[in-house]
Formats: sequence, C-alpha cells, structure tokens
Amino acid sequence: GANGGERWAMVSRWLCALTTGLVLSCSHALVCTNLTLSSSQDQRVVIQFQRTSQEVFILQTLPDMGALYEQVFAQGRGVVQGDKIGSTPFTVNSYNALYYRPYPKLFSAAGEPLSTFYYRSFLVPSSGPAELSEQCWVKIIVTASNNLPFSGGAGQCLKFDGADDHVYTPVQDFPESAITVSMWIKTLGTRRKGQVPLSFISFTGTEFEIRDLDNVRVVRGNNVTEGAGFSVNDGQWHQLGVTWDLSGNVQLFIDGRLVHKTSLPIGPPIAFSGDLI
Repeated sequence: GANGGERWAMVSRWLCALTTGLVLSCSHALVCTNLTLSSSQDQRVVIQFQRTSQEVFILQTLPDMGALYEQVFAQGRGVVQGDKIGSTPFTVNSYNALYYRPYPKLFSAAGEPLSTFYYRSFLVPSSGPAELSEQCWVKIIVTASNNLPFSGGAGQCLKFDGADDHVYTPVQDFPESAITVSMWIKTLGTRRKGQVPLSFISFTGTEFEIRDLDNVRVVRGNNVTEGAGFSVNDGQWHQLGVTWDLSGNVQLFIDGRLVHKTSLPIGPPIAFSGDLI
C-alpha cells in the first residue's frame, strides 16, 4: 500500500509496484505518492514504472539494505534481471522497471521497512518547460520466511532420490572470477558413483561443477581436477566446501578442514548468466 498522507504536486503519471504474480500498489494522480511494499525473505520485488513517452524516472538514492537491478531483454529468455545498479542518479531504462532483492538475507523488525530508496519523475513535454517532481520514497518491508527453505536460510533440507530429482533455477548474476560453494550433504547410504551435487551451465556448456561424491572433483568446461581422494558418500552429514578463482586455484574443504588443493587451467571467467542445477 502507499502512504497517502505525504504527497507533492507533480506531473501526471502511473506508478505500479508488484511482487511476482501480485500487484501491491498502483496510483494515477497529479501527485507523487510514497509507496510501502511488502515482500518476504529472498523474494524479488518488481517495481514497474509506466509512463508517457515524455516522462523519465530517475533514482536519487540506492536502498540502504538490499540491491536494485535493471530489467533487460535476453534473446530467447524474455525479460530478465540485468546489471546491478551501482550509483545514482540513475535513469530507469525503456522497460521502466527495476528489481529489488533483500541482501543480506535479512527481514524487517516489527513491521518497520528493511530498505528505503528515493526517486524523482522528470517530464520533457513537446512544448513548454521541463518539470521535475519533488523527491519521493519507496519503502520495502521484508517478512521472515520460517516455514520453507530459502537461499541463505537454515534449519531445513531437501531430499533427493539419487536418480532424477533435482532443483533447477535460472541465474543472472553468477560469480565470474571467483566462487566459494558450501553445502551440507548426507547420502542415504552409499550412493552410485559420479553423482553431481551442483552444476552451473550456460549456452556454451558446463561452466562450473562439483562431481563424484566418492572422490570429489571440480569441473570447468572440458577440464576436470584429479580426484581429491576424499569421499562424502558414507551416509553421514558432511559440510562440503569448494573454492575456485580465475587463476585456476581449487581448494576442497570437508567438515571445516582444508583437505585438498589442486588447480585447473587459468580462466576464462564463468558466464554470469545460466542455469544452476
């Protein structure tokens, strides 16, 4: 909903804000309406600005907790999350939409906003002087997610059958020059060899993969490390950690201990966009 008590005169425009599948607020008036949006942990909020051809929306500040991203079009994928917005003032592109993501995975206290940022509307009419609105705010309240697993959360787990169960998600901002992966894993007794607990692929093929729970290996493209000689395929809980950087350095951690160092050929960077499985 929006706080209608604090408004400033400005040009006529539509401003809608929504979360995936749910319209939260939409107003059309000769005033700028401050907005308060509701979301939940790890849920991306879409802020959609609908304007005339003469109107532009300009960010004045960035969120104090969380990050804003452009909305862009990717061939074959449609409208997706683009680059992170790193500085202001920033003019919203022709899609007139931004994505907000909570970061780190925090939530609001007692209904207070987790994050606030400010924008202005700028009108360049076909005739007459340009007009600039007063500064307006968008506040986002992020509620805790306690009943389902989510990225960055704890206390839950996913169970796979070891045959064809998997989780798949498209990613638009995967680390390119260095990565650390940490996961808790427990096999239900000894499972078949060669299983892949994590893989990131792009249109060119395998970008990064952790393979073989009996003899853990790391894969980049066509390059595979030698087996580490360590197994997490024994029916017990283990914390498995892997690091890689652009120089090809690879480290393996099991239950908090560095147990193996190896290397892959230098580069290239990991594609920032692809599918995480």
